[in-house]
Amino acid sequence: MLRDHEDEARRRLAEHLVELGQVSDVAEAMSVLTDVPVDHAGVIW
Repeated sequence: MLRDHEDEARRRLAEHLVELGQVSDVAEAMSVLTDVPVDHAGVIW
């Protein structure tokens, strides 16, 4: 998930997990994502 801020990226990923039916709601998805490691990447547009 490419975003400027880590918290925004986690939130969008959580929303995608709900849309895909992998979790029941965003709160559940956020709890699953709390321990997921983050990689930062520079992107040139």
